[in-house]
Amino acid sequence: MKKLLQVGVAVKIFGGFMALVVLALATGGVGNLSLHRVIGHASDEELATRLQTLLLEARRQEKNYLLRADQESFANLTKTLDQIQAALDQFKERGLTGEQLLRELVYYGVSAIALGTTGSERTEGLRACTSLISRDQFPVLESRLARFAHDHPHS
Repeated sequence: MKKLLQVGVAVKIFGGFMALVVLALATGGVGNLSLHRVIGHASDEELATRLQTLLLEARRQEKNYLLRADQESFANLTKTLDQIQAALDQFKERGLTGEQLLRELVYYGVSAIALGTTGSERTEGLRACTSLISRDQFPVLESRLARFAHDHPHS
């Protein structure tokens, strides 16, 4: 204690300043980590919402094709399925295989089959089962997919 009292004012001020710098760096680091977690959550939510929209659009295009049986309807369905594949590829980039994603979606009451079980060489995608979903069940599907996105933040 005596040595602390014998230290000059300049050294004490410098020591206090360094303590504040360390505290500011620690606070900034924690804030930066939290910001990255929030950004990751938003990214997952956005991707899940996009996937949900695409699945509903694919269902609509499928019905159009079944009713009309024309090339335009088929082209629109193919385009939507390609967009779904691109969204699933984004899940792949995050490290989820089709089987892993399927396993997780089942807990939320979302029905799908992994591409690997359909004879496909690709393992990172799913085929969503939407043909028996009625229009009044869309809000239920939406809430299930939103809950899935909320519970599976980007890591």
